[in-house]
Amino acid sequence: FNRVVVAAVVIDAMASLDLKYREVSEAKRQELEIAREHLTGKDDL
Repeated sequence: FNRVVVAAVVIDAMASLDLKYREVSEAKRQELEIAREHLTGKDDL
């Protein structure tokens, strides 16, 4: 029972934080895509 109560409290607390993903500009998105290609070896170097 205690675990259920603690889980409910944690869920309520996290829901009240109203977390959202950060907005990313198109330029930054392209920069991140280039970095991803370099890191995964898909950059045709």
